[in-house]
Amino acid sequence: MKLWGNDDCLLARFDIAPTADVMIDRALPERIVFLSFRGCRWSSQCRGVASDEAECSVIVRNAGDIYSARLQQVAKTGGICRELHVSPGYLTMLRRQAGLGRDIDFTIMQHRRTWLGDMLFAAHGAAERGDGLAFECMLLGLVRALTLAGGDSDAPRRRSRNHQKIARTIEYMRQHYSEPISLRDLADTAGMNHFVFLRNFKQHAGVTPHEYLRSFRVNRVRDLMRVGHSSVDAALMSGFADQSHMIRSFKRKTGLTPGAIAFGHGPGG
Repeated sequence: MKLWGNDDCLLARFDIAPTADVMIDRALPERIVFLSFRGCRWSSQCRGVASDEAECSVIVRNAGDIYSARLQQVAKTGGICRELHVSPGYLTMLRRQAGLGRDIDFTIMQHRRTWLGDMLFAAHGAAERGDGLAFECMLLGLVRALTLAGGDSDAPRRRSRNHQKIARTIEYMRQHYSEPISLRDLADTAGMNHFVFLRNFKQHAGVTPHEYLRSFRVNRVRDLMRVGHSSVDAALMSGFADQSHMIRSFKRKTGLTPGAIAFGHGPGG
C-alpha cells in the first residue's frame, strides 16, 4: 500500500494479487473514505448491514463508522483499489465551494454508477501525477456528484429510526474518550433507557458501545505514541485505567503490542 497527502486529504493505493486473501476486521476510520476498485469484488459489514461491493462503484465510509470487509474475488490479472481519506472539515469546505446546501447522504454506503468510480480514479491519477489543480477540480466534481447522485434505489442503506440519537452518543464518546464514560451517560445523551439504547447502538454501529470506545481509545494510543508519548502516558491520556489494561485491549484489537504498531511494524488502523 502507498499513502501520501496531508491533514485535509490522504490518498491510498494498493494492488491486489490474484491469490490474495484479505480480511479487514472492525476498522475505525478517522476520516471520511471514498474508495473504488477494479478487477475485484468485496463484501462488507457496517452498522449491521451486509453489502456486496461491486467493481467500479464508489464506496462511502463515514468517519467513526466501524466496518469489516472481505475480499471475495480477484481477476486473473489482479485488482486495484484507490482511496481518498478526507477530513470532515475539508469535506465541509469542498461542499461550500461546490455551492451545495446539503451534505453527502452517509446512509448510502455504495453508489452503483461506474462513471462515479471513473471520476474517483481520475482524481486519484491526477494526484499521483502531481497535477494539483486537476486533482482539486476533479475532487470538487466528485463531491458534488456524490452529494447530488442520491444512490441507486437498491443501494444498501443503514436503516435506523434513531440514527441521529446514536450518532450523538458516538460524538460524545469521541469528545470525552479520555474521561470515564458510563452507560447512563450514553443513554441520557441519546434520550433512551439503557436497554433500548444498547439495542439501537448495536444495530446502528454493529458493535457494543464498549467495543466502539475501546477501538477508538486504541487508535488514540497509537497516534500519541507515534508522536513520542510513552505507553504509560498514552494509556492515561486515552482513557484507559492503566498501562496493562491498555496493552490487553491493544493486543486484542490488533494482535500486536502498542510499540510494534506505533513504530511502523503493523497496520495503520
